[in-house]
Amino acid sequence: MKTPSAVIVLLLASAFVWAQAAPEAKPSVESLIKQLSDDAPATREAAGKDLVDLGAAAVEPVDRARRESKDEDLKLRCDIILKRIGEKTGVTPESLAADRELKLPTSRVTLEFDRTPASDVLAELAKQSGNAPIKLINEPMSKKRISLSVRDMPYWEAFDRICDALRAIPQYAGPEGMMLIPRGKVVDLGAYAGPASVKLLSCSRRTTHTSTRHFRLPDGGENAQTEDERTVDINYSCSLEDRLPILSSRVAFDHARTPKGTDFAQQEAPAHAPEGFNGEDIGDEEREAEGGMSMGECSASFNDKDPADPGPMTLTGAVTMTLAVGRKEARIAPIAFGAADEHKPVVSGPYTIVLKDLTRNAGLATATLEITIKGGAPLIHQRAPKGQYGLRLVDPKGFAYAELQEYSFNSQNSSTSGSGENSEFQFHQVPDPETPGPEAVTLKVTFSHVGGEEGNWSLVLVHPERIEARSYPFTIKDVPLPQ
Repeated sequence: MKTPSAVIVLLLASAFVWAQAAPEAKPSVESLIKQLSDDAPATREAAGKDLVDLGAAAVEPVDRARRESKDEDLKLRCDIILKRIGEKTGVTPESLAADRELKLPTSRVTLEFDRTPASDVLAELAKQSGNAPIKLINEPMSKKRISLSVRDMPYWEAFDRICDALRAIPQYAGPEGMMLIPRGKVVDLGAYAGPASVKLLSCSRRTTHTSTRHFRLPDGGENAQTEDERTVDINYSCSLEDRLPILSSRVAFDHARTPKGTDFAQQEAPAHAPEGFNGEDIGDEEREAEGGMSMGECSASFNDKDPADPGPMTLTGAVTMTLAVGRKEARIAPIAFGAADEHKPVVSGPYTIVLKDLTRNAGLATATLEITIKGGAPLIHQRAPKGQYGLRLVDPKGFAYAELQEYSFNSQNSSTSGSGENSEFQFHQVPDPETPGPEAVTLKVTFSHVGGEEGNWSLVLVHPERIEARSYPFTIKDVPLPQ
């Protein structure tokens, strides 16, 4: 039996352990901003570092303090903090204002887990962010239990915290999803650019030796010419949040500086440009968003202006996205699926529809329509499961068909076509139909596997209200240069 004094000792000991284990409350953003005006330089410096570490969550409060304060020193410190946060995350007061205008808020999450399977953590990440769940092909990794505590953190930063807890790095595995593989001794170099994450995969130096011999006529003389072309090549990945209506994206590097003063990116393109290098946007890569989270590997090359420069490099650039904003619908009817009226034009506003061909076979049909648009509109057709925008052929009972067998597009300045898996398209340079101009565009589409019932059908065109381009800057520091 324990004596009362022993019980008291145990209680005191428990209280002491509890007091030791209780975490210290972290200062709020507002208190950190107040500390920027503290008399002690060390306090000001520590507060500034903590605000930069908070990232995007600190941008609006710091920007508000900068605008409202009459203290010029505080304004300057806020400017520096905002610049560092922008370099780190790609989030600036201007980008946040544009996000609000386009109704594209920054995706932020709060995760509290203790020894929870990674698959459950990733499911909650998807639920809070609005992005599609990340599928883990590596089953042992998905069952691994992790502990995590993040509050109001941007999506890609939170995802990287999960990868850190698993000691893993993501690897794109095509349509099957994303696979996390053991990190080992890999150094994680990258940057956040708003709703994008750019990760450096490799950096190398390359020398291409070209030897040319010329035979001259009529004298038969010969001469030889040799040339060495030195480049710095980088491979990187760019991941985009699929919650956004991204139509296409591009990564462009504008500087590749070293402490020695070399800027590998600031020079003209070589005569034989390596992959990813051109004279207009140096070191860029453009691709259409594939639906779901894209994590393609890209490359860029720069002239190796100083082969003796040991580096490291600081890469600066931007991720530019083309976004579809809003939704408009145009319904053209009636389109008669009858033998007598198959080629009769149907006119509705700026649209003219002609049923060019209707072939029935075993209860199904293939229908080819020609659509002429005076003045035009943003034309986009997306395959399932993305299909927010596109063409729908609707039968008399209201059933919609969206599978295109092929298409062709013709305008005054361009033409293109596609079929099967390549039957997605997007043309965003066409003016809005409400302000028609002299130019008309023609789109010819063939729908396959439609019902083919006789009667009055309709064609529905769903397109964005407008197309917006957004650019998110980023900086990747301490990129090693091979010697």
